[in-house]
Amino acid sequence: MINSKSFLYVLLFFISFLYSDTYKEQLNLAINDLYNFSLDSCSHKLHVLKTQYPESPIIPFLLVSTEWQRSLLHDDPSTSYEVINTGIDRTTPFYHEMISRYPEESSYKLFLGSLYGL
Repeated sequence: MINSKSFLYVLLFFISFLYSDTYKEQLNLAINDLYNFSLDSCSHKLHVLKTQYPESPIIPFLLVSTEWQRSLLHDDPSTSYEVINTGIDRTTPFYHEMISRYPEESSYKLFLGSLYGL
């Protein structure tokens, strides 16, 4: 059975191939930082990308994942549960809005489901 951390990495690897070159390059740098636990750098890159691509389906998911990884590394388990639950609660309205705005775009549903899977 695949654990949630492995699932996250595999999902991120495949999703990174879906976007335009400039966006893809910037996103790949952020994902590389996440893989290498350079979480501050990853978070910074993702926030920059979020301002440039506010409707990107992957960026909110990656931001929650980055916050959760940081908490798993530095906090106690109960705090990491709070971080993931707060991140999910904060992010799901974005996905619901995008799904209602772009019902034919399956990426929003994919990342909402992946967010719940974390």
